[in-house]
Amino acid sequence: MEEAVLEDVLLLLAATLGRQSDRQVLESWSVAAQEQASANRLTEVVAALDAAFGQAATELAARSFDAIGEDLARQPQGPPPR
Repeated sequence: MEEAVLEDVLLLLAATLGRQSDRQVLESWSVAAQEQASANRLTEVVAALDAAFGQAATELAARSFDAIGEDLARQPQGPPPR
């Protein structure tokens, strides 16, 4: 019987975060996540992709929140415009 070869699933996400009011790009990132499928079957490969996406999306969200916080900290303080 032939031994199954387990493949790594590699997921890459790229994102650009910008400010709507002046269309300025705040940050751009690429993140990668890698998971190993437990078997060479569709359900296991999809599960590995799902896990990799969860890791990459969590990292993108954290970087986005940090960039938004830094951008807000640089904005002048005062009452909002009317």
